[in-house]
Amino acid sequence: MWLSGLHIPEAYLTALVQMSCRIKGWALDKSTLYTVVTQNRNPDFVKKKPEHGCYVQGFYLEGASWDM
Repeated sequence: MWLSGLHIPEAYLTALVQMSCRIKGWALDKSTLYTVVTQNRNPDFVKKKPEHGCYVQGFYLEGASWDM
């Protein structure tokens, strides 16, 4: 998912949390998002989707830099 291309990316992320909570039977108010940074720089290297959540690209940092 190209997250930066969405008008309101928070709505998409909220929907991901809600979907996972429904599938797993978790309480929505006890759930949260977490991020795992991969070494993949090219989306073509991703062969299958994760069990829950999604892979995103297009994050930008302001006032900082990222060191892979």
